[in-house]
Amino acid sequence: MEYINISGRRLLELINSLLDLSKIEAGMLEIHQEPTIPSTVLKFMVNHLRPLLDKKGLEVSFILPEEDRTAYLDAGKLQQVWVNLIGNAIKFTPDGGHIEVGFTLKGDDAHAVLEGWVRDSGIGIEPADIERIFQPFVQGEGGLTREFGGTGLGLTLVRRLLEIQGGSIRVESKPGTGSLFAFTLPVQMVAAEGEVGIPLLEGQGEKVESQLLMEVVDEDLPELVELPVILIVDDDKARAAAVSSLLREEGYLGEMTDLGHVELLAEEKCPFLIIVGIPDDPVDIYRQLHLLRSRKATRHIPLVLLGGNAESPSFSLGTVDTMDKQVTRNDLVNLISRHGRQIQHAPSMTVLVIDDEPSVREYIRECLRGQGYRLLLAANGRDGIQAAIEHDPDLIILDLMMPGISGFEVVEELKRHPTACDIPVVIFSAKDLTREEVMRLGQEVEKVLTKGATSRSDLLRELRSMELLYPVQARLMDSVLRCYNLRYRQLRLAQECNRAERYGQTFSLVGWQMDYYDAYVKKYGQHWGVAALKEIVELVNSVTREGDVLVRSGEASFMLILTGTAQSVAERVAEKLRLRIRIHKFPLAGGKTGNFTASFGCVQFGIGAFSPEDLLRQLNALMAFAMKSGGDRCICSEVGES
Repeated sequence: MEYINISGRRLLELINSLLDLSKIEAGMLEIHQEPTIPSTVLKFMVNHLRPLLDKKGLEVSFILPEEDRTAYLDAGKLQQVWVNLIGNAIKFTPDGGHIEVGFTLKGDDAHAVLEGWVRDSGIGIEPADIERIFQPFVQGEGGLTREFGGTGLGLTLVRRLLEIQGGSIRVESKPGTGSLFAFTLPVQMVAAEGEVGIPLLEGQGEKVESQLLMEVVDEDLPELVELPVILIVDDDKARAAAVSSLLREEGYLGEMTDLGHVELLAEEKCPFLIIVGIPDDPVDIYRQLHLLRSRKATRHIPLVLLGGNAESPSFSLGTVDTMDKQVTRNDLVNLISRHGRQIQHAPSMTVLVIDDEPSVREYIRECLRGQGYRLLLAANGRDGIQAAIEHDPDLIILDLMMPGISGFEVVEELKRHPTACDIPVVIFSAKDLTREEVMRLGQEVEKVLTKGATSRSDLLRELRSMELLYPVQARLMDSVLRCYNLRYRQLRLAQECNRAERYGQTFSLVGWQMDYYDAYVKKYGQHWGVAALKEIVELVNSVTREGDVLVRSGEASFMLILTGTAQSVAERVAEKLRLRIRIHKFPLAGGKTGNFTASFGCVQFGIGAFSPEDLLRQLNALMAFAMKSGGDRCICSEVGES
C-alpha cells in the first residue's frame, strides 16, 4: 500500500507539472495577483516540508526583512517556486546538513522586486550541468537521476513561472560545496495605512507596546431603495432636528413638518410612522391627535409622542402602544420595527480580526475591501476580547500565536462570556496544530485556516459559508417578515448553482409579485400592507417543505428556492400559492378584510439558465409578463411561447 501511495503521488506530481508547462507554452496560464505576505508563504512552505527536513536532520535558517509587508502577487505560483527550490535542496543535501532560505524587497512600492534564494550545503552541480538542469526531464550527470529520483521538471517549471511574471532565476554552485538558487520577481507593494487607537479598559494595567490597538473600518454601502419615511410634527425645531438625525443613523428618513402640512406630506411620502412633539400646553396634544386621526391620509398611521429636549428626547407610543419615557436608541429602533416596514439598506456583516501582525490585518482588510463588510481590527488578544464584548461582531477571525494573551486564551475567555460565547470564531494562523492543541480548541471554533495557504477567494468563500450557517447574525434575515433577504438570495443561489453543476442536481425558482400592492397601501395604509405581507409568509410556510427557502426579493415580491425540484413540480407549487393568495382574506382595520392577487413565474436550473444572473433575469421577465397580462396568473415558459 505504501508503494502504491508513493507511486500515485509521483504520477500526480508529474501530471500537474506537465499540465502547468502545457498551459505556459499555450499562453493559457492565468496569473491571479492578490494581497499576499511573502514571509508567511515562505514559512508555510518550510512547515509543509518539515517532515522531510526532520527525516534527514537538516537545519533551516531564515533571512527575512525586518518588517513584514504585503504585496500584490500570485501566492500559488510563489508557493510552487519555493516548494521546488526547497524540495531540491532537501533532496541533494546529505543528512545533518544546512539550508538557508530568505528574501529581500527592493525598490519603491510601485516597482518593487522580491529577491529570494535557497542556499544548501549539498553535493553541488558541475558547471556544465548548470544550464541543463532547467531543461525538461533533465538532471545533473553522474547517476543523479537513479540515486535521487525525480522527474526533472521542477526547475523547468520554476524558470517558466518566474519568466511569465517578468522574473528570472540564476544558480551559483561548485561540486561538493553546495548550491545557491536565487530568483527575482517584480511585485507591487500594498500601501500601509495608519491605525486608530481606542482607550483601554479601566484597571487593565498591562502595558501594550503599540498604541495602534484597534481600528474600525466602515464601508459606504449603497442604498437599495429610498429610506423608509417617518414624519416629525413638532414646534420645537431643535428637538425635531435631533430626532431626525438619530433616525437617519438608524436607516430612516425623518421628515420635519407642521400640523398644517402633515396631510399633504403624508399623501406624497407615504410614511409608516408619525412622531408628534408634545407642546408646552398639554391640552394642545389632544387637539393634534384628534386632527391626525380625523384626516384620511394619517388616520391609520401609528403615532409616537415625543417629549424631552434636543439633548435627551423621550418617546412614548400615544394611542398605539405604551412605553416608558427616556427610552434608549435600541428601544426606539425596536418600537419602530414593530410598526414599520423593512429597512432597505444593503446589509453589512461585522467581522472582528484579532492579530498582532499589522501586515496580516492589512492583508485581511485588502481581501475584504469592497465586499460589504464592516471590519474591527484588534492588535492583541486583550483588546480583541474587549472589542468582541463591546461591539458584538458577527464573526471573529483569530490568530493563535500572539504575545500576552494567546488565541487559545481568547477563545476560552470569550466562551465564558454570556453574550460573546455565541460569536462564531475562525482560526487564521500559521501554526501547525498538535493533537493536544486541536483537542484544546475542541468544538469552540468553526474553522481553521492556514496563513500563506489561504487565498483571498478562499477567505471570502469561508466567510460566505459562515454567513449561511448564521443567517441572523450575518443580517441575512428580513427583520419585519422573518424570512430571508436579498443578500441571502445572492449567496444561496450561488451555492445552489455550484452544487447543481458539481453533482448534477437540479433546483427550481418560483417568484411572484403582489398585484397592485402600491394601490392597496395607498388605500388602506402602510401598516395594513405590511400585515398582508406577513400573512403571505405564513401562507407560504404552511404549504412548502422545511428545506424550501423563502426570500423577500422586493417590497412586495418574493421568491422560493425549491431544492431538488423539477420545473413541473415548481409549476404546481406556484399554482397552489396563486390560488391560496386569491381566496385569502387579509386583515384590515375594524375587522374588515381585503383581497390580493399575485403574478407568478417559475424557472429551472439547466433549462436555458446556468447562473444566478440568468435565472433571475429569466424569472423577472416571466413575472413582468404575467403582471402585464393582467396579473393573477402563472407564466412558466419562455416569454412569447404559448
